[in-house]
Amino acid sequence: MSVPLPRGGAEDVDDGGPRIGDAAPPAVGRTHHGEELRLEQLVGAPVLVMFYPFAFSRVCGSELAELQARRDELRRLDVRALAVSCDAIHSLRAYAEHLVAAAEDSGSAEDAGTADGAAAGDELAVELVSDFWPHGRIARDFGVFDAERGVATRTSFLLDADLVVRHVQQVPTHQARDLDQTLEVLARLSRPG
Repeated sequence: MSVPLPRGGAEDVDDGGPRIGDAAPPAVGRTHHGEELRLEQLVGAPVLVMFYPFAFSRVCGSELAELQARRDELRRLDVRALAVSCDAIHSLRAYAEHLVAAAEDSGSAEDAGTADGAAAGDELAVELVSDFWPHGRIARDFGVFDAERGVATRTSFLLDADLVVRHVQQVPTHQARDLDQTLEVLARLSRPG
């Protein structure tokens, strides 16, 4: 599928990362469960690769909480969502539990846990991916690592089913991304070509 989609956001990604129409760089990280995740394993469905600076921070938390609240939309679109930060796996595990508990408290996830007693975090709308070691490697490969602060910038890459970059959204660290815009682009990517 080759749908030209515009780049969006207040800042431009210009640090050697992939541009619209480029294949996403190979990425390998560990999920909050400690499992290895390779980006190439996700070929076949659109992928949202969402970089964020810090677990447990106000803006990052609001973005991931909104994704959690709208997880049914992601499922309908058959989208895999990855939230990548430079936090350690253990921090991300605690963050996953926090996000699920917050969703349960707010009533936005009626079945955030599973009936078979699976651990909290299993029903997240996103897979939290650690880019802790080598520190920031995935963010560097995508051109969104802020070396001065040691974190990823607030940038999303929307990939088609062949893992080609079709949209980039980058906003200042203190600002949340527009999830409506993200879901609109993902809907276009999910339509058969």
